[in-house]
Amino acid sequence: MKRMGRLGICIGVLFVLLIGILGMAEPSAELSIIRVAVECEVPVCGQEADAGPYCILKPVAAVEQGEPSAWVSAWNENSYTPLEGAFLGGQTYTALVTLNARQGYRFDSGTCVTVYNNETAEYEAIVPLVCESSRLILAIPVKADHDWDWETSTETMATCVSEGHEHKVCAVDPSHILDITYPIEPNGHQWGEWETVREAMRSEEGEKRRACELCGEEERETVGKLKLPYTDVFEPETSWDMAATIAWRADSGALGVASAAERPATAFVWLDGDLNVYDRDGALISDDLGGYIDATAGGMIPAFYIRDARTAAALKAFLPDSGLLDCFVVSTPRNKALVKDVADLVHVRGMLDYTAVKSPDRKALLDMVASTNEAHGKVILISAEAATRENVRQLQKLASTVWVQTPTDMNAILTAYTNGVNGVVVDDYRAAIRAEAFFQDDEPSLLRVPFIIGHRGDPSTYVENTLDSARGAYEEGVDSVENDIQLSADGQIYILHDDIPGRLLCLEELDEEGEAYYAEHYTLEQLRAHPFRWESIVAENEVTPSSSRYGTLYGQDEEKVYTVPTLREYIEAFRETGLVHDTEIKSYNPAIIPVYKALVDEYDAWDQFFTITFNAGILEAVYRDWPEISIGALNLAEWVSPEEFMEGESDAQAKLRTLFDAVDRWNATYNPSYMGDIADTVKAARHRGLTTWPWTYRIDFDAEGFARDYLRGYAGLTVDYPWIASDYIVEIDAEDVTADSADQIPGPTGRTQSGQSQTLESAEPVLVEKLSDTQMLAIWRCRAKLDINGTDYGEYYLYSNPFIITKLQ
Repeated sequence: MKRMGRLGICIGVLFVLLIGILGMAEPSAELSIIRVAVECEVPVCGQEADAGPYCILKPVAAVEQGEPSAWVSAWNENSYTPLEGAFLGGQTYTALVTLNARQGYRFDSGTCVTVYNNETAEYEAIVPLVCESSRLILAIPVKADHDWDWETSTETMATCVSEGHEHKVCAVDPSHILDITYPIEPNGHQWGEWETVREAMRSEEGEKRRACELCGEEERETVGKLKLPYTDVFEPETSWDMAATIAWRADSGALGVASAAERPATAFVWLDGDLNVYDRDGALISDDLGGYIDATAGGMIPAFYIRDARTAAALKAFLPDSGLLDCFVVSTPRNKALVKDVADLVHVRGMLDYTAVKSPDRKALLDMVASTNEAHGKVILISAEAATRENVRQLQKLASTVWVQTPTDMNAILTAYTNGVNGVVVDDYRAAIRAEAFFQDDEPSLLRVPFIIGHRGDPSTYVENTLDSARGAYEEGVDSVENDIQLSADGQIYILHDDIPGRLLCLEELDEEGEAYYAEHYTLEQLRAHPFRWESIVAENEVTPSSSRYGTLYGQDEEKVYTVPTLREYIEAFRETGLVHDTEIKSYNPAIIPVYKALVDEYDAWDQFFTITFNAGILEAVYRDWPEISIGALNLAEWVSPEEFMEGESDAQAKLRTLFDAVDRWNATYNPSYMGDIADTVKAARHRGLTTWPWTYRIDFDAEGFARDYLRGYAGLTVDYPWIASDYIVEIDAEDVTADSADQIPGPTGRTQSGQSQTLESAEPVLVEKLSDTQMLAIWRCRAKLDINGTDYGEYYLYSNPFIITKLQ
């Protein structure tokens, strides 16, 4: 037992079970059943009643969220009788508590009162000492603790072979002695270390055992089937931090390639209904899929190409018992349902092969995104002809991962790389490795520039989550605007960050009984009847005026009136602009999903939406009811940071498993609040088709973090100050030229984040390789400074597509 100060009778919430409806009793209503919880700090042996408050027993709360009860008068000093005198440990004392009925209520003659007793963790019935119509007097027993001399106390636990013993002497009165012998405890074993009886195999469970060091009793447990670790992917030496992953259309040498020092990250193989393994030419590699996995999965991620339902069913049945946790299943779009059926297994990722499409239009690109998402995949495999920079960026803006099947000449591979693809699929993986090794700069090489996402628009210049803020961010060149959506009581989607609207709107946050007013309890008309209040905007906008771009927010001087905007207004304002709505579902109500989908369908705005959420329930509902749309998981679970989620995971393999345990079940991208020490994990995850979208960067707090992650080349960065990137060069034009020497080639034109063109005088042509006596393959390289609001955060290199220099004859 604990010493002085232990709560003998728990702090609790009083509540009543009444005949009739609580709080709506008729005058002279009888109170028949009452439950109360009261507070008393237990007196200690030797303590005097006047030495402190420990011996005062009193009620601590009332019904109806802490307000005075409707049926009993407010608690006051006359409601209880304090204990008196000195206390002896182990003795029981009686405290009196009075309950006075309010006007209109009375206690009946048989009122039953139960009091919460912390000793037994239950309510115990107490017969009132006095029971009158207007009052009850309860006699509450309180048992005093001993003040044990802990320095002389001894305690021995009972075990499976010996009795236990407890000996304590009261420090106040040594005649108060606790001396107890505890019987032998049959389950009080002292277990030794586990020993392996049978090793777990990939196809068979193992067994372990341990023995009690006292009695020798043995315990055995089953060990689950062996799970193969995530593949140890080879990383070529390059100054390109998030370099494109290299996938190989395997040939007959696949078994040997997997153990080579240089090897592809992924190997495509083809299966039949008997799970025989074939290479790209149809030659048999292995008639034992398990054996093939054992021989290769440690060094190359398997990508299993399937063509029919029989093969899909066989693979789905095989994988759960195979121990394989790290693989792709691939097919053409007509087999997307088969791919999804297999890829629904966690850690198995879908991929659709669109290499037959050479010139996709808008509709074809949107079908690629929707169908691949439906197939539980993020990777879209496209042809080299389709992999223009514009097509690649459009697919990536919608949170798809783009791999291109390309010829293995240097021109084709470098074109794919400088178009920013996430991966290449080749027949000669060595050529792809050599092409990555071409980038050996003294500063980072940035071949895939991150998308810039304006957080709630541009809150450093405008009022957050308003059309002005979204328009401002668009003019500053953002690729996407992040906004927060909720569902009004009349079924319309509006944009507001807070679920309780008191921060920015002229609305109370609590009702009369202390309950929160939630924004979704209002109709849209009711919400819009309450404009944002400038005194709150100035104090609590996402970026306050004191930290804003100009020291004041747009509209602040004239106190422009802002009301809650709708998602419909956002769609109409940015139709056919190319701006993507990076839409966070703040609502916890799955009913928002069909309304959201219907709105996107109504405007045919599929190429302008990417969805994110913290809410696991919403992730689940979107995956179930709207699988075509791309969705991102904010952090790894609701409000849990990556560090907390991965706590205890010691190596890259374990962290990858933890990451995909979380995001793969929803086919989600990863959108962490802070990169921290997981940068290596998400870098490895890119080989599995996972893209990473960190948030939210503020230059007044962490400009260095933005600079670091911009140069790492993550998919997109969500920022509160989107204008900082407006003048960054994001693309360099390149055309074939005829010249006698490289010095005669005019400088290329670059395009900034905000869409401005400028001649890049500092760009230099770099010769890649000689094509013939008269032609050279070259590429433009431009050294750039990463300037953030006037501060230099380092340099990096940008590259154009390769081009051909023809020498004058």
